[in-house]
Amino acid sequence: MIKTIVSIDKRASVAVLLYLLFATFWMGNGWDKFTTISMEMDTDPNLTKFAVVNAETGELEQRIMKYRFNAPYGKNRTASFNAYFGQLGFSNDVAQFTLKLIGALEIGLGLLFLYIFIRSLSPNNQYNRTTMFGTRTLHRLCFKASVTAFILFMAFDVAVSDRMELWEHGTFLLLLLFTYYLFLQSDRIQRIEFEQVKKGWEGERNRRKDRDPNFTGEDRRGKHIDHGHH
Repeated sequence: MIKTIVSIDKRASVAVLLYLLFATFWMGNGWDKFTTISMEMDTDPNLTKFAVVNAETGELEQRIMKYRFNAPYGKNRTASFNAYFGQLGFSNDVAQFTLKLIGALEIGLGLLFLYIFIRSLSPNNQYNRTTMFGTRTLHRLCFKASVTAFILFMAFDVAVSDRMELWEHGTFLLLLLFTYYLFLQSDRIQRIEFEQVKKGWEGERNRRKDRDPNFTGEDRRGKHIDHGHH
């Protein structure tokens, strides 16, 4: 039981959990661009935003209610992009094509982060030199794609003067950079462990060959090592 808990704790590092965060962020953000939501006015008096009261009588004269999106996503991206692109002199068709393209790319990036998260929790997550996951190339490409996306988003926010979106994108960019820092630390440790296992196996192999020149077996500790690079 304790070994299982220790194994899960070792695999589910903070960096790995943040992979799940960015998987949900990109997939949710991408799906948001394929949904169209209309605003509805609150009718419950308990949700009154402001109230107009007669100064002389103290009686309530008017309630000012809030409009909200009664759906999981809190913004109509279709209308927003039409307004943004209209501000820049582009048609609604261009706006909607760009919106859907960005949404599809975000969902794809989210699925890659989800794959990294699931694979990182599995036993088959060791560092090696033979796969994009094993070399952590897939991780770095996802981080670079995310940084590029946030830079483009922030440039667009500046162009359309949307300060709130700029603040949100900047916040997520800082969190992404922090996640990348944790990834680099984890990657460095795994590389060191990989080299230690490799050197240990090479030493053991040489000792066995000294005892038996015909030795061709593979030590169990070397099963995740790319022997083609020896």
